Amino acid sequence: MAVRIDEHGTVLPKRDKKRLVRRYDFHAALAMALVVGGNIAVYRRDAMHSVGGYDPAIKVQDFQMTLKIAHAGFYVDVLPDVVTLYRKHPHSLSKQYKSEYDYGVQVIEAYRNHPAYPSAKARLITKALRMAVTDDKAYAWQLLRQVPLRQWDRQLLKRVRHLLLKKGRVEEKSMCETMVQVRAPSDQAVFLDVVILSFAKDEALRQVTEHCLDSLVASEDPERIRLRIWVLESNAQAPVYKQPGVVTLYPETPFNYHAYMNIGIREGQAPFVAICNNDLSFHPGWASELLRVFEQDPSVSSASPACSLHHPRNGFALNSGVYPGYGVLKEISGWCLVFRRSILEVIGALDERFFFWYADNDYALTLQSKGLRHVLVTSSVVDHLDSRTLRTHTSARQWLMTKRAKYTFEEKWLGRSKGYLMRKKLKLYLKFPLYYLGLKKVK
Repeated sequence: MAVRIDEHGTVLPKRDKKRLVRRYDFHAALAMALVVGGNIAVYRRDAMHSVGGYDPAIKVQDFQMTLKIAHAGFYVDVLPDVVTLYRKHPHSLSKQYKSEYDYGVQVIEAYRNHPAYPSAKARLITKALRMAVTDDKAYAWQLLRQVPLRQWDRQLLKRVRHLLLKKGRVEEKSMCETMVQVRAPSDQAVFLDVVILSFAKDEALRQVTEHCLDSLVASEDPERIRLRIWVLESNAQAPVYKQPGVVTLYPETPFNYHAYMNIGIREGQAPFVAICNNDLSFHPGWASELLRVFEQDPSVSSASPACSLHHPRNGFALNSGVYPGYGVLKEISGWCLVFRRSILEVIGALDERFFFWYADNDYALTLQSKGLRHVLVTSSVVDHLDSRTLRTHTSARQWLMTKRAKYTFEEKWLGRSKGYLMRKKLKLYLKFPLYYLGLKKVK
């Protein structure tokens, strides 16, 4: 618990209003997501040695050190006196609230099983919401959905009020202002973040993901293309994937295609991002070909590889050139999309209302509406082996998922009235039992 003490270390009652030292044990430090200011934090040498010092892999080292020392059994005392002021500057981590949140979650992950973990995560979310409520409302809602109602406090309710009432920051950017061409010397590796969704509910589906990762890791020379891979596995009991460069994440929330992709996207910082299904086979050099197009043409914001099983029979021969456009299952290969990370400043996070179906349609229209150029690169080949995971759902369940997504799509992009959509959804749920029981066939 956190207590107030005087200069002799005597614990004072809570009603004492003096500005005295606040003392935290580990439980209180974690619950409060306590950060002792790294600009002037004083640590005991034996405490530092006992926890192994700083971890250079962690960006928010002051936060991590505070928790490590408290976890080792030392108290953390916070003085009431202001002895220094932190100089604000444009590159301060406090301005990069999304990164700061991600780093904070990385720190508390080591204490996931501690009772104070939910409170710590809620604190980090509340802190990130301070800027997100006006800067990126979609991201703010995404954060808010992660906080259980029992963790809502006065500060979080204040953030919710701002989210509902304040207007988001409108910042029109031209494509030339936003798209910064990322070039690397020929002898320097280019980094590419790859996000893959998996549901290894049985051994057959596990092997689908394993094949995908094996072909991905073998597809590029790591001296030229540095792949950093995140697999978001829906089966919490599945073991981690052991291919080099692969990190396995187990989301706590129910499956949502765009929500899971957003989690993976936030994990990385590479200038290029690939979001992929798990039922893919990557041909050698697929990423090199895509990145070559990005380098040669700065106007290209997003690209898809060709599929040797699908595109030739739909009028796109392999190695026949680069095709601009927004046609789904044509120029847009929804199973593998690669884009410049910088476009997220324009389009924001992926729209999480599209939890599976119509996700690629929404992506296509979002790019088109923002004037961001997408191309199909036929010299880059990634084969789509059909949706193996989707086959585990009944045809009735697939029908329901498709219809719900269709109505969301029509509301967003076709301007359907709320009355029209309510009638459609009511009819949908009244019909579903008939399809589920087999009394009516899915067309």
